[in-house]
Amino acid sequence: METFYENYFKPQNVVPDSRLFSPEHFILSSLAVMVICHIFNMQMERCDENYSKKY
Repeated sequence: METFYENYFKPQNVVPDSRLFSPEHFILSSLAVMVICHIFNMQMERCDENYSKKY
C-alpha cells in the first residue's frame, strides 16, 4: 500500500518555479488568442448580409 501511495499520491520533490506563469504559458496563450482573432476576422470578411436575412 505504501508503494501505491508513493507512486500516485505523495507530492513530488520538485522545486516550484517562483513565477506565476511560465514563458511557455504566455507564448501558447498569445498564439491561441491570435488564432481566434484571425478566425474571427476571416468570418467577418466573408460576412454575407443576405445569409442572415433568409429567415
